[in-house]
Amino acid sequence: MFSLNSVLAQENHYWANQFGPTSSFLSGAVTGGVRDNSLIFYNPGAAAFTSEFNLSLQSDALHNQNIYVKNGAGTGINVHHNRFESVPQLFAITYGNKKRPNWRTSFGWLTATYSNIQLRARNEVVIDLYSELPGEELYVGTWNYRNRVREDWYGFALTRKFGEKFGLGISTFLTMRSYEYIESQDQNIYADKSNVLTEYESIRYIVTSNNLDGAAAGLLFKIGLAFEVKDYKFGLTVTTPRAQMDFLASMTLNSSVYSNIIGPDSGMGLPSYSILYDNVQSVFKSPLIIDFGIMKNFFETDIYLRLGYFSKVAVYQLVNPEELSKVSSLISNSSAGVGVPFLAQKQIWNVAIGWNRMITEKFGMMAGYRTDFNYLDSDALENIEGFTPEISYWNLHHFSAGTNIKILKHDITVGLVYSYGYASEAEQFVNLNVPNVGSGEIFTQKESNAEAHIDQIYLTLGYIYNFN
Repeated sequence: MFSLNSVLAQENHYWANQFGPTSSFLSGAVTGGVRDNSLIFYNPGAAAFTSEFNLSLQSDALHNQNIYVKNGAGTGINVHHNRFESVPQLFAITYGNKKRPNWRTSFGWLTATYSNIQLRARNEVVIDLYSELPGEELYVGTWNYRNRVREDWYGFALTRKFGEKFGLGISTFLTMRSYEYIESQDQNIYADKSNVLTEYESIRYIVTSNNLDGAAAGLLFKIGLAFEVKDYKFGLTVTTPRAQMDFLASMTLNSSVYSNIIGPDSGMGLPSYSILYDNVQSVFKSPLIIDFGIMKNFFETDIYLRLGYFSKVAVYQLVNPEELSKVSSLISNSSAGVGVPFLAQKQIWNVAIGWNRMITEKFGMMAGYRTDFNYLDSDALENIEGFTPEISYWNLHHFSAGTNIKILKHDITVGLVYSYGYASEAEQFVNLNVPNVGSGEIFTQKESNAEAHIDQIYLTLGYIYNFN
């Protein structure tokens, strides 16, 4: 079997991507009933019930993602992201030997995660900040955020059929998770030298910057059970936490804070530092995952249900530096943990349902829905000294619908997937509103008045050729 699919995903979501020519339209609710080449991911034990060799192709013909966050960069300062993009998602082959009919071998590659978010904001205000200075001051605050995360899995599966109703399989995947992360915030306050708006000089300049680039490698296993009882198909898959493969990947981290303050605020003490960790050990941890699925046939209609559990992952560093670069160690003024990226994942449950019916021998319809709860554990990360290189906090809901047309040995699938997320009274990404300079405030404290709206839609085309 061969399949190609593409989709754009989100930060901090386990079920943003689903795989396979039909499984994606069933919203991935196929742990119990998968019988196509996406079984290497959903349930390797299901390969025991496959007999056909086929070729399939699938891609997103059109994909648009839109993020709008009211007050996301301060009260009255909104941020917006809009992007068209398509990414390959699954390639898999399943092979059976007539001399050993109870065994199946599968090979595959899939893009388990892909997120590409870019946000920016700027605020300019002419205001009298310092009563001791003549005229008004010019305040300029800017924020830039770019985060591209991609995680590819490369693996194989071996499956054994026992009797007519039971299959047991195991998949092994090498995972590569890459980061291209840049976030910076700066603030300039200019004083009027001569009460002429064209003659200003900077009296307060502060900039913070965090850059992360590289990849983390790991190895994980999926153990899948599949069995059939009359009109029911059951499946259970356990995915292990990934084991680190330190020799395959590394990261480079550059973090700095710089300030230059004269005038009324010149006595303000700010910790400034520059940290560089070049090609150091990288880390990405994943949870224990337990998937249970069931499929039931009702009068030529298949109903699918999937329940997924994801365990908690405690706070950890994405890099394990041994020492600073030579220059950084000479000029840095920072405490332990400052400038280092941290993550933590909370325990969550997701559920998916799918519907499939062949209207005629040549034409069928599919539909599905799944939850996709955000796994970022913001509470655990609240008091860390470092930073978190991911900002999305919203939950997603995915709706899918597609058709299947059979012409001789050709199966053609086409459909839409729509994703929606909303969050209110959420914390701002950053606050670029004018700071209270009299209190010694550096950056304005973030408030919980942000309102996020996320829409994502893509048109998917698929093609399957059955050799038998």
